[in-house]
Amino acid sequence: MLYPKIKKRLIESAALASGTAAIVGVSGGVDSMVMLDLLCRCREDLGFDIHVAHVNYGLRGRDSKGDEDLVRNAASSYGVKFSALHKKPSKKENLQDSARDIRRNFFSKISRMYSSCVVVLGHNMEDQVETVLFHMLRGSGIDGISGMRELSANGLMRILRPMLSVTRKEISAYAKERKIVFRQDKSNDTLKYSRNEIRHKLLPALAKINPSAAEMIWSLSMRLAADADALTDAAEKAFLVCVAPTADPLSVVIDKNSYKSFPEAVRIRILRAAFERIAGSKKDLSSDHLLKMDYIATSGSGSGSYRLPCSCKFIRRGDLLELFRAKTTHDR
Repeated sequence: MLYPKIKKRLIESAALASGTAAIVGVSGGVDSMVMLDLLCRCREDLGFDIHVAHVNYGLRGRDSKGDEDLVRNAASSYGVKFSALHKKPSKKENLQDSARDIRRNFFSKISRMYSSCVVVLGHNMEDQVETVLFHMLRGSGIDGISGMRELSANGLMRILRPMLSVTRKEISAYAKERKIVFRQDKSNDTLKYSRNEIRHKLLPALAKINPSAAEMIWSLSMRLAADADALTDAAEKAFLVCVAPTADPLSVVIDKNSYKSFPEAVRIRILRAAFERIAGSKKDLSSDHLLKMDYIATSGSGSGSYRLPCSCKFIRRGDLLELFRAKTTHDR
């Protein structure tokens, strides 16, 4: 029974309280169409508004138009607001990364229309498992392999994934029971993308070893998420202890002795937070960058420097560590 399960998750998360708005990302696939139906069934009891957001990337010709028409008609039949964006991903970037950035910017734009809202996405249990495996194969740390959170923040935007504990089998059964119309994205079947290889080749292979492999990996991600959140809380407190006040927004100065007193897992998070503060994002920062900075900071040498992405630089001068964004080429 999927409906009571999702309604319970919405109530427990308290993200969609009375008077809030749900910005629902709907692609036209079975996951998002089922999620839209569930939210529309819950909205009267919980008292939230719904605004459907659809991105047409224009990459699949008539199929892209068909997706948009389906979502637009569904929103109309449910009596909810609808907005669509037509924008192609950049050819200069990774296609999936560019598409994700387009979606997030679009959702953020709609979010600003409301005083209190949350973006709702239809990721399910298998999506979470694929994400965990994808990050594992890339060599990610605990933050990457803990996967997506049910409720998270991206800047000022809150993101809710109420179906993260729901299997694709449950979603398909619900769609059949409710006679929900949806469209299949043929690109999900191609092995061109790493995530699809994980879905169509790696997961079935793991299931042969253990039929409950997906559930086990999902459960692991939940435990790791709790550990990662605890480390993040510890790092936030440690940051306040060892970072010196500075008037320069493009510089973070850290006391080496205070920094060195913390465990490596906390130290790495301090450096990552410092980089994000001056660079505005941490997406170009790798674990190798962080480990190299930590080595310079904790080694017996009294000095050292290291160039980083986004025109940033890390320098050690005696007992002071500084991470700053270069203002000129000479600073680099």
